[in-house]
Amino acid sequence: MDGETDSRNTSNRGRMLRVIGVVGGLIVISLGVITWFGLRPCNWLDSMLHASGCIRTMPMREANDITYSPDGRTLAAATLDDEVRLWRVSDGELTGTLGRKRDYVELAYSPDGKTLAGGLLDGRVALLRVPDGAQLGPLIGEFNDSATSMVFSPDGHILVTGKNSGAILLWNVGDGSLIRTLVGHGGQVTQVVLSPDGRILVSGSVDKTVRVWNVADGSLLQTMQCSEIVLGVGLSPDGQTVAAGTFDDKLWLWNAKDGTSLRTLDARGGLMEKVAFTPDGKLAVAGYNDGKVRVWSLDDGKLLRTFDGFSNGADYIAMAPDGQTVSISSYDGPIRLWQVR
Repeated sequence: MDGETDSRNTSNRGRMLRVIGVVGGLIVISLGVITWFGLRPCNWLDSMLHASGCIRTMPMREANDITYSPDGRTLAAATLDDEVRLWRVSDGELTGTLGRKRDYVELAYSPDGKTLAGGLLDGRVALLRVPDGAQLGPLIGEFNDSATSMVFSPDGHILVTGKNSGAILLWNVGDGSLIRTLVGHGGQVTQVVLSPDGRILVSGSVDKTVRVWNVADGSLLQTMQCSEIVLGVGLSPDGQTVAAGTFDDKLWLWNAKDGTSLRTLDARGGLMEKVAFTPDGKLAVAGYNDGKVRVWSLDDGKLLRTFDGFSNGADYIAMAPDGQTVSISSYDGPIRLWQVR
């Protein structure tokens, strides 16, 4: 991009950013707002972010989705350039590019890390072999209902896709056939998660409900009502507790077996836009429209940490498998890796 001129502005929060030139990796800016492109962030800004808990930065303009490999060593990002990029978490190096020229909007790794499912904007799903990106079999699914969340079963034999229509589809990974459809949500499914044994599925939706399903027969076990749109859901490792974060800055906890409320926590700090839960079910990481990401204890509702530097809010939040770090992408630039604990 050296020598090119790139002019853009964002004024949704009452301030303007204008990049008027990039020459030799240096950024020429106006109005005192700093950003970066290419592979060389401003050293002083990188140091400042590191001091606040930011471990490293993966430079890219924007991601449609981000997810960790099961071993936590690789971060995959679906880009606006119609490809999937793989970053090595240990040093932030770009190690590969998969699935070129397709508009991926959702990603999910298989449990063995050898397959990456890429949900396409047209509603179908491509299974990509890692690390060479070869497509494994035909595209799964049909047109016109894009996936909004995906997860593999623990044995890797089933792929669960939550849909924009509110449906939840279970696919046979081996032959791409549809196993069953779970119907109940009255709007877009925002997230689907499975219990460690793969028997229980938890889903959240814009219809302000969290639902618990039996994977074996597709039966609905519980429905929990929330006060606002459900942004994300989680399930404790023992499968006993369901967690959810909602648009009105609340964190909800229920008994998974009978749906009774355990507690509701006030997680105010702006307007909650995204939320993710640590695998051990102890913490919630929530992004807000004030440009901050906050880490909350689910035991007592205490604010533990605050990450700053997201002028346009957190677009996607991916929790590392060990729950120690979190990767966050935003509309205003790169993916940043932060220390949670």
